[in-house]
Amino acid sequence: MSRSKADIEADIKSCSDKIAELEAVLELLTGYQTRLSEDHTDYTDNVKTPVDGYDFAENDDWLGKNEDAAETVREKISLCMTSYDDDITKLEDQIAEAIEKVNGMIEEENERLAQLKDELDNWTDDTDTSDGTEVSSSSDEIST
Repeated sequence: MSRSKADIEADIKSCSDKIAELEAVLELLTGYQTRLSEDHTDYTDNVKTPVDGYDFAENDDWLGKNEDAAETVREKISLCMTSYDDDITKLEDQIAEAIEKVNGMIEEENERLAQLKDELDNWTDDTDTSDGTEVSSSSDEIST
């Protein structure tokens, strides 16, 4: 027994709604990815690189014990920034994986939607009953 036209249409609507939800999630993830990438570049260019490259020996005010103390602190800061940088990279990778997964889900739902639309296009009013009898549309008689 085939499904009713209303059931197929309901499934099409459900599938379309799911695609819209997934596309909204994809848009958010893509926005997060872009923002994180921009912030990561800004952090690298304006914080990490200048701190890592600062030479305390260039300035006479830092010579001696001040230079040694400053280098020790800079090394600690640099280690923390490296850890932070690694965390950012890990998050960027996780977002990229999530985007790939959502794209796959959207693709699957689009395939399902195409199948449902094809099913609807080929839908016919199946008046056959499961017991082998057919209801006649011209009268209330049942023929076998």
